Amino acid sequence: MIGQIVRVVDEIKRCKITTTKEDFDRWEKSLNSFELLGMKVGFLRDKVHTLATLVFESEVAVDIKQYLEARNQRKRAENEIKKAAAKLKELKGEAIKFAGIAGSLKHKVETYEHKGGG
Repeated sequence: MIGQIVRVVDEIKRCKITTTKEDFDRWEKSLNSFELLGMKVGFLRDKVHTLATLVFESEVAVDIKQYLEARNQRKRAENEIKKAAAKLKELKGEAIKFAGIAGSLKHKVETYEHKGGG
């Protein structure tokens, strides 16, 4: 149990303004469980609450939210670019294949046209 508390404390120490609400909720649940088991972790819960307040209720909260959303949108765009690049590669391969087929049949078609026209 002490090892788990130390892990939570280490995560709290690494808290940044981009720490997610899910992280704060997870820390709060863990600390609450430890407190119910008799551990005196109220000071850590106070610290988590203070940090969460600073992150989510401050003036920078809007900027943080916009930053996180922009970062997620960038990741989605990069994934779409990868999908489009893969599709383009596939289509280029098909174009080369059909160009080969057309090239091999071109002589036959020209022969038929020559016979029919002459």
